[in-house]
Amino acid sequence: MKTLVVSSEPVCFLALGLASASEQRIKRSWSHGAVVPGAATHGVVVPGAVSHGVVVPGAVSHGAVIPGAVSHGVVVPGAVSHGAVVPGAVSHGASIVGPVNGGAALAGPVNGGAHLAGPVNGGAAITGPVNGGAHLTGPVNGGAHLTGPVNGGAALSGPVNGGAYLTAPVNGGAHLTAPVNGGAHLTAPVNGAAYLTAPAYGGAHLTAPAYGGAYLTAPTYGGALLG
Repeated sequence: MKTLVVSSEPVCFLALGLASASEQRIKRSWSHGAVVPGAATHGVVVPGAVSHGVVVPGAVSHGAVIPGAVSHGVVVPGAVSHGAVVPGAVSHGASIVGPVNGGAALAGPVNGGAHLAGPVNGGAAITGPVNGGAHLTGPVNGGAHLTGPVNGGAALSGPVNGGAYLTAPVNGGAHLTAPVNGGAHLTAPVNGAAYLTAPAYGGAHLTAPAYGGAYLTAPTYGGALLG
């Protein structure tokens, strides 16, 4: 009996060692070439950077937090759903092609070369700046808020639709070519050398001041307000 008790000790230590090793692997950041096909769901926290070559095709849903940077080569095609928070930077070459839905927050900056192609839907917030070379091509829909500045070289080409708010300044060299549709509000200032060429349609409000060298060339249609 004694020999059985003694022989079980190394087995216990081995099991503990394996558990500890797997725990360490889980704690590491997702890196080059990693694929995470499942949904990141309620209450999930991913504190490490999601880096080069990572694909996250599943939905990132309510209560999820991704505080690390989403960096070059990353693709997040799934929806970012209500209550999700992405406070890290979305950096050059990264793509978020899924919709950003009600209650979700994208608080980190969208930097040069990054693409946000999915729609920003009612109640969602993009509060990080959109910086040089970045593209925001998804529509901003009813109740959504885009409060981050659009800075030099960035492009905002998605439409701003009924009830949405675009309160961020459009700064030097940036392009805002998206139409502003019925009931939407565009109250952001347009600063030196920026371009605001988007048409404003019925019931929309385009009240942004235009500063030194800026261009405000948007046509105004049925019932829209410019100025």
